Amino acid sequence: MFHIALASSSAQLLQSEDGSSIRLWLTYKAPATLGVDDVRVCLRGPAQSTLWFSSGPQTLNEGINEIVVTTFVSLSRDCQAAAN
Repeated sequence: MFHIALASSSAQLLQSEDGSSIRLWLTYKAPATLGVDDVRVCLRGPAQSTLWFSSGPQTLNEGINEIVVTTFVSLSRDCQAAAN
């Protein structure tokens, strides 16, 4: 019913506060529109560290939906370099 893929290989730093965002392509395979409270993605890094990203309320349409998910955790420069 759902398929999620990263739309880009790196996160974008937020301009006005600490944190970053990533773009996802979420494919929704049902013929009806679906409202969701949140789209959440957990990324796992070195040493099993985890980083949660969240979108807030979204309306999913049949097909590919572009979703931006955000974390308000400051990423170190080392972490950003490793992602590239």
